[in-house]
Amino acid sequence: IVISDGRLVVGYPSGFASYSLMGDQHPMSLVQSEHPSISFIAHHPLYALWAVEINSQEFLLGFSTLAIYVDIQGRKSREKEIMYPSMAFGHRYDFNYDGHLLIYSETHLDVIDCFTGDWVQTLNLKRCLPLNQNGLLSASFATEQP
Repeated sequence: IVISDGRLVVGYPSGFASYSLMGDQHPMSLVQSEHPSISFIAHHPLYALWAVEINSQEFLLGFSTLAIYVDIQGRKSREKEIMYPSMAFGHRYDFNYDGHLLIYSETHLDVIDCFTGDWVQTLNLKRCLPLNQNGLLSASFATEQP
């Protein structure tokens, strides 16, 4: 994603980095693995799936099994983590609409409030896929029929 200060956030295994689009600054890691509360991420290979800019000083970084809040320096900014009940394969987020994050998995769809980190709802929709950018329209399968 491109964030508000003109930097590009790129995910890689067990981490994210922020790059200046103008090339005037060095890349910054958004996951400081030496920080004790998130050092486990560096030791367990996790797929980096998405990043959401909560405000100009905080990000929600989504990996294949959990999401964490970090500040612009890559330090954990909240004690709360978002743990997924099963492996996530996709997401949708629309800041302008309501701040909810949709986490897609093979058997269900989880709705998370990004601002508080609270679970809102689980929809038992098998193989649900988003049809638009914000996830307000999705396709699912009922009894193996779309």
